[in-house]
Amino acid sequence: MLYGVGIWGDKIKPKHPLATLQNDCLRRVSGAYKATPIRTLETELFIPPLDLYAQDRMKTLQERLEHSTTTALRTSWCDWIRRRIFRRRRRNLPGPSHPPPSPSGLEERWARRWATDRHTNPRWEQQLAPPTKDILRLHDELTKAESSAIIQCRSGRIGLRVFLSTARVPGYDSDDCLCGQGPETPRHVLLTCPFEAGRRHELPPPLPYEDHEGLPYYERLLSDLGTVKATARWLVRTPRLQQFSLAAKLDPAPPLPSAPAPSRAL
Repeated sequence: MLYGVGIWGDKIKPKHPLATLQNDCLRRVSGAYKATPIRTLETELFIPPLDLYAQDRMKTLQERLEHSTTTALRTSWCDWIRRRIFRRRRRNLPGPSHPPPSPSGLEERWARRWATDRHTNPRWEQQLAPPTKDILRLHDELTKAESSAIIQCRSGRIGLRVFLSTARVPGYDSDDCLCGQGPETPRHVLLTCPFEAGRRHELPPPLPYEDHEGLPYYERLLSDLGTVKATARWLVRTPRLQQFSLAAKLDPAPPLPSAPAPSRAL
């Protein structure tokens, strides 16, 4: 799709048709809803924005050309042509043009854009973190359904009432959970909903210094390499997420044992 982008990449803008195509691919690969912000998907999949990637490839091409043997030959021929023109026209010519300063690194510019464009609505309970390649390690041992469940849960755009009512899905006029103890958010389902009490033993237990209903415990369930596998399988198997019902039927594995202490949070 980006063959030769080092030559024509300056024409790619944030709303370029190719960027729209990449956004559609990100949603298909991740299994995320269309309402999920594209900046969130780029961070969760560690796929940089297309225009920033094109600028980085152009910078790489420029640096390679500057250190190639053909650059010196090209410069010498340009100087020779300039001297010939100067002798013919007998006038001063503008000095050699200097290339524009190279932009900073791709990840640094991406992080700045992420900080500007991120959505911080507390209603969605998003797991916000700057772009880092380590995020991909969360999905190393997950199936497609489990990976999609984690991405949906981390972004807050998941098939629960707090999202479906906001998206005006027919039949979801309220965001209150059927248990009557608050909105049906991912954290409520994972930690406090009494309807899930019989399955909650399959989740990794909180550490001694963590509250069963506290935010650090919830964040660790979705961001720690030692717990995310169990959390993903638990989400796929919950009956209230009907989009994963077929994946749950095809998974013959028994419930996962509780995970030990966390390894590393992302």
